[in-house]
Amino acid sequence: MILSKISFNDIKYNLLSLINVIVSFIFIILLGRKFGAGNETDLYFISLTIISYLSIIVKSLWTAIKQYYIEFKINDKLYANQVYNIIFNNILIASLIIICLYYLITLNFGLLSYENQEFLNIFIFYILFQNLLNFNKIILSLEHHFASIYISDLILSFGNLILIFFYLEENILLLAYSTLFFSFLSLIYQMYLIYFKININYEFVFFKKELLNTIYKNSLKMNIGGLLYSFKDILIVTVLTTYGTGIYSLFSYANKFIGVILLIVNAPILNIFVTKITHIIAQSKYSLLSLNVNKILLKITILYIVSVFITYFILPYVLSILFSGKFSINDIEIIQYLFILLSINYLAVSIEGPYLTVINLFKMFNYVLIVNFSFFILILIGYMLYNKFEFTYSEFFIVLIFVQFTNTLLYTYKYKSIEREYSGR
Repeated sequence: MILSKISFNDIKYNLLSLINVIVSFIFIILLGRKFGAGNETDLYFISLTIISYLSIIVKSLWTAIKQYYIEFKINDKLYANQVYNIIFNNILIASLIIICLYYLITLNFGLLSYENQEFLNIFIFYILFQNLLNFNKIILSLEHHFASIYISDLILSFGNLILIFFYLEENILLLAYSTLFFSFLSLIYQMYLIYFKININYEFVFFKKELLNTIYKNSLKMNIGGLLYSFKDILIVTVLTTYGTGIYSLFSYANKFIGVILLIVNAPILNIFVTKITHIIAQSKYSLLSLNVNKILLKITILYIVSVFITYFILPYVLSILFSGKFSINDIEIIQYLFILLSINYLAVSIEGPYLTVINLFKMFNYVLIVNFSFFILILIGYMLYNKFEFTYSEFFIVLIFVQFTNTLLYTYKYKSIEREYSGR
């Protein structure tokens, strides 16, 4: 009955996502087989976390585009095209400013070890590519180029896979160069679609005053919330690195398995859901809202739980086979344990996803900011308790799960109030 509700398009994009995930997952496997859980993998995974956190600052300029782009295009296609170019140029400038500030701070204050700084001095430019790629993904998705989301990711994943399979031995720096090069190729592919398929012509424009109270202001609200929410990732790095070399890498591998499930099960369905709900709200067809939300929630929750259940039991065998003795029995048990903690946490994230999408599309950014601020305060209190009472990292993750489910309840409550208000319109 449930399977009959999943459309051919859902399956098609799930398969595209699966191909991308398989390629990126093979890359992670080869990385583990070559370096195990040690300094090199810690360096790579921690650098990714730092880049993702700093990227949120750049996102403060553009994240709200998905709430306004269709609106702009319906009213004036040329204006929507101009907005695209303004945001694109803003991302370029903001990313370069962050990169310059990084060099200014690290060169003068010595905050990082030599190994970390050597890698990040190259990898820091990924902030620019990551933001441009993610911005284009939103525009292409809203223009119904859903496959491009996975193809652009596949270019980067496949490129890094080639590097580690044929060339990467001891010098992890090559991975930083490879990521930048194949991100650039992925961006070229996206720009081809933007310029020749959607027909957006490039303009050398940087600002429009009327965007202040729409995209700029609301993107800032969303990403202040994002900085507060994502601070948990910095705390996780801080907590796990105190347990010695390699523990954060083991966490990253557990997180990667969860990421595979989310990308294969949730992401393709949610990408289509976002576009569908965006058009429903833009056209004021509010009676369709509840049906679509309930349908998507049923799909992703059931598929997620089934996927987690299967993965948990096969994980020890998969790790033993894939990593060919690089991980000890104790390492595998730690990965499996962290996997189950993370799976409970991301169950809450999966449930709140459709609700949060609707809340954002109704431009209720102040509410999201308040929820993320409360998350930040609660997780910070949890970290302080961790230090004061010398909790284990398990107890810290239990606090994280509790706080995440609190977020889910708050977003559920807000969605229900939206549903009651608009259901009769």
